[in-house]
Amino acid sequence: MLAAVALAAYVWALRVYGEGAHARTIALLALVAVQLGHTFNCRSRVASVFTGLFDNLHIWAAAATVVALQGFALAFPPMAHLLGLTPIRANDLIVIAICALLPIAIVEMQKVFVRARLDHRGA
Repeated sequence: MLAAVALAAYVWALRVYGEGAHARTIALLALVAVQLGHTFNCRSRVASVFTGLFDNLHIWAAAATVVALQGFALAFPPMAHLLGLTPIRANDLIVIAICALLPIAIVEMQKVFVRARLDHRGA
């Protein structure tokens, strides 16, 4: 699922920007975004991602660090050059945000079915 979402963002970037550094930048940011979003899913196999969302502030600190490092890699020219990154646009940010949120939505739906099945067995 994570690979499919990241690849979909890359295909979108290829169609919008063509082959090159900009599409690869979107691919990298999308790959990190899906992993970051999925991090919150991994807190429980059954409980909603929204249950106790702020109980572990370390996960939020780690997420903020990842976002800050990505921003640094984009904004600091030597690092951007080393990684082959290009500046991104507002519509790119929307696609990247969707990449972070889509795994949460997909896994959340799966967890609803798991909880329903567990409730049905217990009844």
